[in-house]
Amino acid sequence: MLDKNLFVNGLNKLVASFPTWKIDTTDKYVLSVWYERFKNMRSEAFTHMINGYIDNEKFNPTIAGLKEWDILPPPSLTRQRLEREKEEREQNA
Repeated sequence: MLDKNLFVNGLNKLVASFPTWKIDTTDKYVLSVWYERFKNMRSEAFTHMINGYIDNEKFNPTIAGLKEWDILPPPSLTRQRLEREKEEREQNA
């Protein structure tokens, strides 16, 4: 489950990066609606998503827009891919 402090920090980065974004981060209901959509993300994936959005987008964030940047593969897939690539290199050597 996504750490709430990391979540709030991510939203604050978005607020700082998109000064015309009209989200009330002091409203507990608003925060709960947004957190509900991201609470099952891993910390690394959430941070990667926030940074990707900030670095590449020019429009204010939406939940759907942020989820388009949820592109970090799960650790198990990354590990499997690395193992498969290592095996392929060893076979080709």
